[in-house]
Amino acid sequence: MKVLNRSGTLVPVRYDEITDRIQALIQTEPALDASLDASKVAHNVIAKIVDGIKTSELDRIAATECMDLVWEHPDYNKLAGRLIAADLQKSNTVSLSDLYEQPWLS
Repeated sequence: MKVLNRSGTLVPVRYDEITDRIQALIQTEPALDASLDASKVAHNVIAKIVDGIKTSELDRIAATECMDLVWEHPDYNKLAGRLIAADLQKSNTVSLSDLYEQPWLS
């Protein structure tokens, strides 16, 4: 099974990378509660993967899964926010010079 990354390339799914990414966001300072289970969130995301899904869609699915787990611990809400923020950072222009090169500014 393959996913479409942000550069437009189809790459094989690496399930451990999904778990590692969620775990890294849990541990980002200020760290969230250690009882949050990255594996549980990743398992729910992996169950919804279809061939050719975009990695940005995986981030949104993970955030939705976190919102479904808020009843277990309120920090899942913060994790959902971190997932969305990280997705936005990866999806948007990273430099001001890149922004000025956009055709609508010419």
